Amino acid sequence: MSFKPFGIGSDMHMHNWSAFSSVNEHGINSRLHNQIEEFHRLCTELREIGGNRVYVTGDVFHVRGQIAPSVLNPVRDAVEHETAGNGMEIVILPGNHDLEFKTAIRLGSAVEALRMPGVIIASESGFYDFGDHKCVMIPWFESVAELKEKLIELADKHAAPDCDLFIHAPIDGVIKGLPDHGVTPEFLAELGFRYVFSGHYHHHKRFEGNVISVGALTHHSWSDVGSSAGFLLVSDSGVTYRASNAPSFMDLDVSLSEEEVPLVVDGNYVRVKAEFENDAEVQEIRRFLMDSGAAGVVVHPIKKSAAVSRTGATVKTGATLEATIGDYVTKTVKPDLQEAVQRLAADMLVETAK
Repeated sequence: MSFKPFGIGSDMHMHNWSAFSSVNEHGINSRLHNQIEEFHRLCTELREIGGNRVYVTGDVFHVRGQIAPSVLNPVRDAVEHETAGNGMEIVILPGNHDLEFKTAIRLGSAVEALRMPGVIIASESGFYDFGDHKCVMIPWFESVAELKEKLIELADKHAAPDCDLFIHAPIDGVIKGLPDHGVTPEFLAELGFRYVFSGHYHHHKRFEGNVISVGALTHHSWSDVGSSAGFLLVSDSGVTYRASNAPSFMDLDVSLSEEEVPLVVDGNYVRVKAEFENDAEVQEIRRFLMDSGAAGVVVHPIKKSAAVSRTGATVKTGATLEATIGDYVTKTVKPDLQEAVQRLAADMLVETAK
């Protein structure tokens, strides 16, 4: 069944980031600029294969309930450049970060600020027929039970081999270690749509039955370490994943040789956790990584010292706050939940440091 190619981006989280950022010659946050450039890249690559419609499966903006003008205006300019200037059509599904309230309604949706000719905001669940493409779009639901009820309702009416589903929801199994919420890939596949594309989790992953977690457009923080960020191009030949060209957040593998390190860290934000004898060694590794092309470096020195026991957790003298939290999680949290708690703690540390 032939259809016109389309693109998908998700979890853009446009924001005035503080870590590793600066202000460019136009007054725009440098990392926000990188995110906007990836959006333009998505549109450009889609045009090259004959498509002109981009679906965004939620979380265009980062700070829930408010948008800074210095974020909104560059994003609006970018969207208008693609719609009015390049003939693109942008269809946006509100995600939880785009909402002021718990439910997705037009009044409380930040992405309504992007409404203009060529932009469609899917603030309400429903069936959309664009002529060359049919789809069902369902924005964020706080309640998984209500989401599943809406999914079944709309699938009964519209699921077909030429109709796709776009949602912003936590699919079980996308990120190892996170607790299940009840939206399984098997349940979504059985609804009967051609493809299911979901935003929310920042990791790109494809399941059997054409159920796909889109993944974030770019990395945003240390909680994205190890995740696959980028966008999708969909055509008659299938779904193609394009990895992000923006800097990634990564942990350095200290077993790499000096020759291998530049190949890995070049252009990325690099975190190092290792034992160092003194501050001179810390500065040496930082200089080496920056000289190797790293876009930013954070060093967490773990100094050899006696361990002090308190409230059942081992806290190493001289350890960073992050390392201390890591020790505590390892000793007090169930093994199957440790990775999820570590990710949450890392994200909270980044946010509180802003």
